[in-house]
Amino acid sequence: MKKYLFREDANQIILLENFDAIDFNEISSLIFRLAEQGACLNNIVEIIKQEYQIDHETAFRDTKELLKKLAKFGVRPDKNKQKQIKIPIVHILENCNSPCMLCDCWKSRSSIQHPSDLLKKYFCTIKKMGAEKIMLSGGEPLLHKNLKDIILSIKKLDLKVMLNTNGLLLHKNTWLHELDIDEIVVSMDGLNQEDYKELRGLDRFNQVWINLQKFKKYSPNTIVGIRSILHKKNYLKIDKMVEILLKNRCDFLGLSPLDINSNSFSRKNMNQKRSLELANNLLPNIEEIKAFERLFKPSNRYFDFIEQSFNDGIIGWNAKRLANCMSYYKKLWTQEDISGSWTCTFPIFSMPEMLL
Repeated sequence: MKKYLFREDANQIILLENFDAIDFNEISSLIFRLAEQGACLNNIVEIIKQEYQIDHETAFRDTKELLKKLAKFGVRPDKNKQKQIKIPIVHILENCNSPCMLCDCWKSRSSIQHPSDLLKKYFCTIKKMGAEKIMLSGGEPLLHKNLKDIILSIKKLDLKVMLNTNGLLLHKNTWLHELDIDEIVVSMDGLNQEDYKELRGLDRFNQVWINLQKFKKYSPNTIVGIRSILHKKNYLKIDKMVEILLKNRCDFLGLSPLDINSNSFSRKNMNQKRSLELANNLLPNIEEIKAFERLFKPSNRYFDFIEQSFNDGIIGWNAKRLANCMSYYKKLWTQEDISGSWTCTFPIFSMPEMLL
């Protein structure tokens, strides 16, 4: 059991034994988060060096000293096992052109973009840590003025390129066809025009599908996936989502659990009131979840469809993961303690479920 509570918004550890507070500076906070994720000493040092332009000796000494202190609180990175990153998600900018309900990147209207030269150093470090592919995300990565150069730098390292986009600008970036992108993942949270507009803030449901069809036509070798959050309007309609996906010649469906209470995605004003609003708008209610749990068992048609689609490589979740997500939603409603979630280092990079 953890002996502390980490307050990411305040860069602070609260010791549960006596409620003493330990304050971190920005670098110490990042070291702590990486250590919690299981990164080893050498991996943390490399990331700190690249992010803060610190020489190796200083980064190694300070990181080792801090980890020694953290060990007192039960944070002990595995020294004997080098954990490898499978698919790091690199956020190359914060701004976005889609005013989504769950994300505030679009509110920043920030012109700050990670420069391509700095990103190239990240990519080199990431490759040394065992990555075989890199997912470029944002915000909306197609808004980055040097995206082409960034993609080429990844390919130069012989790494595969994944692009996480909302798809709104695909038709204006036809040069992507020339680069032979390995995979694009398009955020599509609605089954129809109305639901899409409610969640993503724009009436562009049909336009995105048209963009995807054209992209697939001119980039037939690129894997095209759809990613959707699991919410109250689609948790019983994954079969319909797959039907639409296959009709539009896309390759797979990825699902993500709702995040209604963290400060991720530039949500600087996240509070209890907003969390409750998101819950009421997006979460299935308790009775709906209980009804789902009663019926969602082997031999149930929907259960069998999820299992078969997972085994066929069409969706990313099997029946167990879907059931776990619904159980997680129930805990959100009952306000039980939820532990084990990954810390997000957005807008630099993030590694949820990406560590071996």
